[in-house]
Amino acid sequence: MQMIKRAPQNRDLKIFAVSVIVQRETGGNLVEILEKLAETIRGRYQFYEKLSALSAEGKLSGCAGRAAGGHRARPHVRQPRVHVVAVHHAMGHTIMVYAVGSWLFGMFWLRQMGKVEL
Repeated sequence: MQMIKRAPQNRDLKIFAVSVIVQRETGGNLVEILEKLAETIRGRYQFYEKLSALSAEGKLSGCAGRAAGGHRARPHVRQPRVHVVAVHHAMGHTIMVYAVGSWLFGMFWLRQMGKVEL
């Protein structure tokens, strides 16, 4: 228990100390308890690594989207003839539908990648 007082933030150490104390009082196979504890700790670290990788992937995708969009007004946005083509012509409608569909698919895909399997 002195070890826990010296490192109060270490949850793995607390679990270890409690396991040893319970095993000492109740008996049982200490090796098996420690193997299960090690497996649990490894699994937790793998989960946090995977979660970190997925969140980094999402952040990178967001940065790439912002970089592709740019921050300055582009010249074609200020030209009304571009908007006329997009709104009044069949090809403009097709392009707009494709753009919105691609955007929705991308959002769905990013959401699926962000799911964590337990």
